[in-house]
Amino acid sequence: MEDTSFITNSVTHNFYNSLQENLLCCSEFKMSVAFISYGGVQVLLETLQELSDRGVRGQILTTSYQNFTQPKVLEKLSSFKNIKLKIFVPPTDEDGFHAKGYLFRQRTENKKEKWTVIIGSLKLND
Repeated sequence: MEDTSFITNSVTHNFYNSLQENLLCCSEFKMSVAFISYGGVQVLLETLQELSDRGVRGQILTTSYQNFTQPKVLEKLSSFKNIKLKIFVPPTDEDGFHAKGYLFRQRTENKKEKWTVIIGSLKLND
């Protein structure tokens, strides 16, 4: 393992800051999240637009589990041409999907690939 860190939600270094930093320096991103709220996406809109302008491709997997993900969030994310959005619909109401994973690919100066993985969650108030 090259570099490992534990992210806590302190004032100076938290999950949101880490997410932003990784998005801004990546050449590709993938996210798998159980739910997406409009408040959670709203704070990332400027960053997502910048990634779109730069042609940075991304994939987001979410779910209809417990009907938490709001349709207007899906519409907004679908408006970004660089983001491939997938929605997992559980076969039954009892089946769940509660993944929280974030992958960021970055090309280094010597053309090597570096992947950053974050496993965990972000809670933002709407």
